[in-house]
Amino acid sequence: MTHSRSNALVPRLALLVNGVGALFWLALEDPSLWPPLSIGAAFSGLLTLQFIATRLRGRIPGIRLALLLYAGAGLLAGAGACLLAVGLMVFKNVRHAHSVPDFPAEQLLLTLQLAPQMALFGALAGLALGICSLLLQDRSG
Repeated sequence: MTHSRSNALVPRLALLVNGVGALFWLALEDPSLWPPLSIGAAFSGLLTLQFIATRLRGRIPGIRLALLLYAGAGLLAGAGACLLAVGLMVFKNVRHAHSVPDFPAEQLLLTLQLAPQMALFGALAGLALGICSLLLQDRSG
């Protein structure tokens, strides 16, 4: 399987677009939870995919190891999504510096308490992506 130079730029371009979206969101007066959680999940997922892609570099490990890698990467991406979301919320609180913060401490702690559920969801999603990836690969050649 050959990888062209344009395929290597796609994850970086997606990270750049996500970063621009995060900067746009930081300028808004929006105290809802879905933007930081979705931006954090996108950043975490893209960074994890880029890390795994650069480590494997087209090598196909055994089926068990591949599924374990996908599930572990999903676990890290899911847990990292909460941490990145809380980091974005804290940064927005500091940046806006209102007397009443956009995201109070209780909301930050409740978001951190979502980390185990999001890690489990990430592991299951990674396992599902791993199964789909293995089913779509041509192992006959």
